[in-house]
Amino acid sequence: MVVTLLLLSCSHFAKANTYTAARTGNWTTPSTWGQTTNIPTATDNVIIPNGFTVTVTTTTAVASAVTINTGGKLTFNTGE
Repeated sequence: MVVTLLLLSCSHFAKANTYTAARTGNWTTPSTWGQTTNIPTATDNVIIPNGFTVTVTTTTAVASAVTINTGGKLTFNTGE
């Protein structure tokens, strides 16, 4: 099983947002990021703080950069 989390460079014209996990949850669930409708895109930076686990359940999750703080976790479960 090969799972690739695409980490793309942001363009000079796109404004990167920073998404910090607000709870343990699925990458594609906005509430994981403290949002009501948005999830990280290819131009965004992601931070997973201590105590939270973010699970990627799709092969299309993207971010410009991912920082996993000590005690934070990023797991992959695409069911493949």
